Amino acid sequence: MRKRTVIQVSSVSKSYGSNQAVEEVSFRVKEGELFGIIGTNGAGKTTLLEMLMGLRKPDNGRIDVLGIDAIMEAEKLKDYIGIYLQSTSLVDKLTLREALEMFQSFYTRKMDLDELIGRFGLEPFENKIVKRLSGGCQEAGSSAPHLQSHL
Repeated sequence: MRKRTVIQVSSVSKSYGSNQAVEEVSFRVKEGELFGIIGTNGAGKTTLLEMLMGLRKPDNGRIDVLGIDAIMEAEKLKDYIGIYLQSTSLVDKLTLREALEMFQSFYTRKMDLDELIGRFGLEPFENKIVKRLSGGCQEAGSSAPHLQSHL
């Protein structure tokens, strides 16, 4: 049984002025494969991921995610992919409920916020500041919005 291609990146490049952030990157990911993007600081990993999510347009090349053109149909991707931000001091200052509302705003299909909080057992923590929560509770809170379309 042939596995379908879920991510196809073809000759993608992106520059910021004279700084070449991503240069002629091509790869394919098949259904069920585990893959990672690794590199040194400034290697263009974040820029590449932003292009995969449709948040940034490449200078040239083509990106298809789940058969969706990530450049021309970026809005469609929101229902199928998750955005997991690097740690940020902004989230640390919010209550868990406020952070969940913010992360939910990235998606077009949303579960009722109270239902989402309940599904992940976060009711006792929803009005607490994220920075003061245990690591496990922070992870559950970070994962919930991204998993809501799969529940």
